[in-house]
Amino acid sequence: MFPVRNPRECGVLLPCQKEQALWLHLALPFGSTGSVWSYVRIADALTFVALTLLMLPTAHYVDDFFQVEPTSVAESGFQAFQQLSRLLGLRMKESKAKPPSQDQTLLGVRSLELLLQLLPQLRPVRIPLQLSAQGLKFAIVYADAFINLGGISRCANRWLADSPPLEVLRDSSNGIGVCVITQRRRFAFRTEVPTHVLAKAASTKAFIFWLEAVAQLLALAALYEDNPDFVVCFVDNTAAEHALNKGHTKDPAFAWLIGAFWVWAAEAGCLPMFHRVTSAANLADGISRGDLSLMESCQFALCEYKLDDVWQILLRLQSQPENLEQWQFAEVVRSLSRGLLTPTSQ
Repeated sequence: MFPVRNPRECGVLLPCQKEQALWLHLALPFGSTGSVWSYVRIADALTFVALTLLMLPTAHYVDDFFQVEPTSVAESGFQAFQQLSRLLGLRMKESKAKPPSQDQTLLGVRSLELLLQLLPQLRPVRIPLQLSAQGLKFAIVYADAFINLGGISRCANRWLADSPPLEVLRDSSNGIGVCVITQRRRFAFRTEVPTHVLAKAASTKAFIFWLEAVAQLLALAALYEDNPDFVVCFVDNTAAEHALNKGHTKDPAFAWLIGAFWVWAAEAGCLPMFHRVTSAANLADGISRGDLSLMESCQFALCEYKLDDVWQILLRLQSQPENLEQWQFAEVVRSLSRGLLTPTSQ
């Protein structure tokens, strides 16, 4: 716990049942939104002092400190850093300290290794002022999802207010609808996520969030053969919109999947942009619920996909990869292409 300079600078507005409450922190507990950033500043200062005064080659990843030194002085450097922390009044959990060793596990190293593999393969995306003048190709995506839990339909524009147990999925139904407009074709498709896949994938039980985001990813994978330079994607779930635009979410498993998608998009030189749209204005709203009348009247090609392999790939991409080869969203694209059946109507 670290005392704050002025409690009025550390207020948190909490929504309550009757009225909102403003809480002022006298100290920053680790776990609050701003506490991590505040602690990193202290960790940076401690690292600087260790480098300049003790000449210890020190670095840190959030609250994990580490040094790299010759074997002959590693033990003395380890003890010196602990003594420095005590002198500065910083209470470290010394029971978690790892004595010098040639084999250590460091946080953040896996991410850096993947980044080093990734950077040489990326190509820059150039954004012109006029698309038509540059001869660039673009596409428009509408995607939507719904889930019915225990007879209660959860619409795409509302998060689950509660976190129902996974057993509720046994009697649930869901749907994903997609419609795509490119410069050479218009097509749409609908699918349902198997219950056992949804139970494994939505680890935080935010089922509609996962369905909405995956609907966008499936749409982008389906239109890849058109090779668009820019894609405008419309989504009516705010949480999914933000997660896809940021490339990150609080759910660690789904963050890996979104990361794999953005790696693929960078390699393909495609620039998707996700924008919020109301459910009433989402062309895919009816498709997700099985109403294909609008698509038929607009002469969209109604496609059908066999997605058994796609679901398994998506589940695998939600785990931390050992290397870049195991983090390939391109597998989803290839599997989706192989699973395309003859369009049902035109």
